[in-house]
Amino acid sequence: AKLRDNPLMAEADPQYGRKLLDNHPVRVAQLLEGRWDVLPAAGMYFRRGWIDFVDRNAIPAGARRVRAWDKAATEPTPSNPDPDWTRGVHMAFAGGVIYVEDLVSLRGDPGAVQALLKSTAELDGKAVRIRIPQDPAAAGKSQAAADVRALSGFAVRTKPVTGDKTTRFGPFSSQASPKSTGGVLGRVRIVRAPWNDELVHELEAFPDGDHDDIADAVSDAFDELSEPATAAPRGVG
Repeated sequence: AKLRDNPLMAEADPQYGRKLLDNHPVRVAQLLEGRWDVLPAAGMYFRRGWIDFVDRNAIPAGARRVRAWDKAATEPTPSNPDPDWTRGVHMAFAGGVIYVEDLVSLRGDPGAVQALLKSTAELDGKAVRIRIPQDPAAAGKSQAAADVRALSGFAVRTKPVTGDKTTRFGPFSSQASPKSTGGVLGRVRIVRAPWNDELVHELEAFPDGDHDDIADAVSDAFDELSEPATAAPRGVG
């Protein structure tokens, strides 16, 4: 059934239809249009045509900023030539618009990853929050504590990863979609840089691509920016 087939829903909550549009495109098609045959697939969650590329000076002053990481610690080898990446996505939010400002990437051992986190934090500055995923196992808690100590002096939030990847990516996807604005573009902008094609290619391929490290970091960055501006990080180095 489509939303219009259930008028009682709209009568009970006049904003119900608008709220549905805040879901990712797959859920919008299912709940608003009654298209339950629509399944997660490449191109459903992000498209190049949904966003605009801007210069860095287009970001308003006073924007809230976060650098979110998706960590891996495997170097390429003959037996594993295409391992996962460590990705750090820098995102800003201002005036109802999400800006993807920067992407850093590394394939390296744990020591190299730790050094990248520290050097990137120093370049970003202390005004930028840092979000790091925490494995729910006991070892994950120890690693999260080590990350906070290594980033002493910076605002760091470690948060256990819960839910499947498409659900986690959904809130960002809903804002990227033009349905969020009713126009031809959504609420996401990307700062022009050499890494643009790599980021867009992976997000367009999600969830069917060979890698989803960038998508995971984007999900966490947007989740962090969705927290109230006054919310304190769970861990501060």
